[in-house]
Amino acid sequence: MVSLFEGNEAERTAELLADLAAGRRVTLISEAGTPSISDPGQRLVAAAAAAGVRVEVVPGPSAAIAALVGSGLPADRFLFVGFPPREEGARQELFGSLAHERATLIFFEAPARVGRTLADLGGALGAELLGLDPTFPLKFMFYFLIVVAVGGTTTITGPLVASLLLGIADVAGKYYVPKLGAFIIYCVMIAVLMARPQGLFARGSER
Repeated sequence: MVSLFEGNEAERTAELLADLAAGRRVTLISEAGTPSISDPGQRLVAAAAAAGVRVEVVPGPSAAIAALVGSGLPADRFLFVGFPPREEGARQELFGSLAHERATLIFFEAPARVGRTLADLGGALGAELLGLDPTFPLKFMFYFLIVVAVGGTTTITGPLVASLLLGIADVAGKYYVPKLGAFIIYCVMIAVLMARPQGLFARGSER
């Protein structure tokens, strides 16, 4: 077993081609994803095909296709872009070239860079990617205030229990009575505040 990655792909390709010429079988495996799809391997496969070596592919799951199918977006035409460049200039050039693309775009990106990529992509395409739910930050700020109001501020137990209670009420309300939405949370909040005006587990005022 030998490694093959971006840093040694050229050298390793020559070694593996020699093994193939000697009649040995070579299996290319990716630890995550699919070889040649945002993973090393394309150079080796191209070189083997050019040398007349038979290349066989073992079908397997594809993260890009799974994401496309599960997204509900149009799948009759799509473009897999892979990982966008990290350099600012190259990123803007790539995103700008996609401005008039009519197909569904599929990207790979590291979790820590998703926010930046969405912002850059939205700017380049002139799309409000974050405008899908403009009340998102306000909604969760309001939830935070509810947790503090219901749980009180004198102990950590109160807000913790309040957050669990409201979370359960939110999930249960959306599952069992989806038409009522967040109304269930407000009912729970009012009920708790009526029973405990100072909040859950709030300490009484010292006399």
